[in-house]
Amino acid sequence: MAFSATTRKQNLAQLEATPLDLLIIGGGITGAGVAMPPPAASPPA
Repeated sequence: MAFSATTRKQNLAQLEATPLDLLIIGGGITGAGVAMPPPAASPPA
C-alpha cells in the first residue's frame, strides 16, 4: 500500500462515496476495542 498525496485524494474520494455505519479514527488498544463486533463485546446473558 502506497501513501502519497495522490492516494490520499483517491482514498478520501472513496470514503465520501461509501456509506458507513461506523468510522473509527485512530488506533491503538482503544480503537481495537471499539472495532470489536458487538456480540463479541457483550457479556453472555
